[in-house]
Amino acid sequence: MFIMMEGKAEVLINQKQIFTFSGQNLFGEIEFLDMLPASADVTLFQDTDLIELDQSALTSLMENQPRLGYVLMKEIAKIESQCLRALDQK
Repeated sequence: MFIMMEGKAEVLINQKQIFTFSGQNLFGEIEFLDMLPASADVTLFQDTDLIELDQSALTSLMENQPRLGYVLMKEIAKIESQCLRALDQK
């Protein structure tokens, strides 16, 4: 999973552009959460500052700092719900 601090990117499914996003955003979270292969590709349009969070890092965080892990997972859930609501409006 990646947290994009700034920049611009597009989401592609079967080489078809589905969505474009910019600013602070999260991507790769579906694969991160369900541990299945990626359902889309993300292409960055410019040099971008990213933070990568992998499963082992999250597991370690949740074991060593459960409160911080809880806050992180709550924020991921909030972002996902906002994405789903935006799709419903289309």
